[in-house]
Amino acid sequence: MFNKEAKDQEEGFILVTCLVMLVILSLVGIMANNTAISELKSSTNDRIAKSAFYRADSGIYTAPKVERVAIDVGPAMNLPNIQLIDPASGMPESSSDFYDKIKGYITAGGVAANTSIAFQQSTETTTVTIRRTGTEPLPGESYEFLSGYGGAGQAMAFATLYSIDSTGTAQGSGVARIDSLYKYIPRPGGL
Repeated sequence: MFNKEAKDQEEGFILVTCLVMLVILSLVGIMANNTAISELKSSTNDRIAKSAFYRADSGIYTAPKVERVAIDVGPAMNLPNIQLIDPASGMPESSSDFYDKIKGYITAGGVAANTSIAFQQSTETTTVTIRRTGTEPLPGESYEFLSGYGGAGQAMAFATLYSIDSTGTAQGSGVARIDSLYKYIPRPGGL
């Protein structure tokens, strides 16, 4: 009943089976490791992209407030932690030049000159370019001046239009840019 020859033929079977199992488990481990590394790189890139986007978004949020301060306070404005930059030269500009560009007093070739602001967020800088694009009459205001329509002696109110381009950076090579339009309305609640 017991066959000694059959037993002698099976002597290397366990070794071969263990080696095959070891190779399969090694391949599964390598694939799991590669997947984990890929996911780690992906999540790092996502974090960098979001960080750059949030910095650019903060520039879009900050620029109208800086414009409002410039217009409401005038050339003597004080903006701590905000650097005013001339985009043409990349050099800092005075608050009076910034004010004149925001108001449209300085032009380049008949077009309102651009101005920029920059501010530091942790280790990265957010840069915002501001362009005055024109004005438009406010709805409900009178087109006539001193005609009695809309009240004698009342001047028509205009909104000032700005194009805002904000660029945020993040560690490594993360960059995000957001473009927006802003309408300054010269009365409380215009922001």
